[in-house]
Amino acid sequence: MAHHIYHTEAFVLEGRNIGEANKYFYLFTRELGMIEATAQAVREGKSKLRPALMDFSLSTVSLVRGKNGWKITNAVCSENFYELLRTNLQSLLVVGHVFALLKRLLNGEEKDENLYDMISNAFRLLLDPSLTKEDIINTECVLVLSILHCLGYVDKNNDFDPVISQAVIPNAWNKDLLHLVGPLRERALLEINRSLKESQL
Repeated sequence: MAHHIYHTEAFVLEGRNIGEANKYFYLFTRELGMIEATAQAVREGKSKLRPALMDFSLSTVSLVRGKNGWKITNAVCSENFYELLRTNLQSLLVVGHVFALLKRLLNGEEKDENLYDMISNAFRLLLDPSLTKEDIINTECVLVLSILHCLGYVDKNNDFDPVISQAVIPNAWNKDLLHLVGPLRERALLEINRSLKESQL
C-alpha cells in the first residue's frame, strides 16, 4: 500500500546525526506544525537532500508517515538563513533564539499557519541590511512576545495589543512596527521573562 506524500514548507530547526549516515530533524512546518523526521543517507556527500536540510534552512519538504514516524523523501531549499545572516551575528542569534523557543514550547503536531507566517515575515525583516542594532533587538522582542501570545503564555494586555495585533499582519513587519514596540520594550521583556518562568518548560 502506497504512503500518502505530504508537501509543506518547513524551517529546519536542528538536525542530529543517527547511525552512519542518517539524520534526525526538528522541523517547524506550515502544514503540519512541529514534527520530528528522519532522512536516510543525508550525511553522504552525494546526497541530494543534504543542502536543503542544513540547520536554519527554509525548505519545501516531502514527507511520508511510516510505522516509526515521519520520513523525509525530498527537500528543496528556498533560503538558508545561516548563509544569509552569517555576516550579521546579531540577526542570526535572533533566528537561533526563536528556533530554540519553538523546540521548547511546541509539543506534538498542531498546525498553526498564522504562527508560521508571522515567524517567516519577521525573519524576512531581519534580512534588511539597513536594520540597526536597536531595530534587531526590537524585532526579537516583538516576535517572542507575539509567539508567546499565540501559544497562550501571554494574556491579552491593552499595553501590548497594538504591537501583537500588527505582528500577525503579513505586511506589517517593517520599521514602523519596531518603533511601536520601542517605548514598551522594557515592560515587554519583563512579561516575556515572567511567561517563560511560569511555563516551567
